Amino acid sequence: MKQVAHGRYETVDQHRRSAEALAAGTQELAALERLEKRLSSEKKETLIGHKSSPCTPRKKKELPRDPHP
Repeated sequence: MKQVAHGRYETVDQHRRSAEALAAGTQELAALERLEKRLSSEKKETLIGHKSSPCTPRKKKELPRDPHP
């Protein structure tokens, strides 16, 4: 009787551990996807915010002219 009970407990315990691991993996994956989305969004904002991005040529600064030549 004890052997049957222990065997069933081990089976139930293994299922519980598998379910917990699956739930934890799902939560970790969701967290990684949120992080990836946030970092991607921040990267886009950074690239858009830069005035001297590789796609936009820099303008030359004009020096003020001397009023008394």
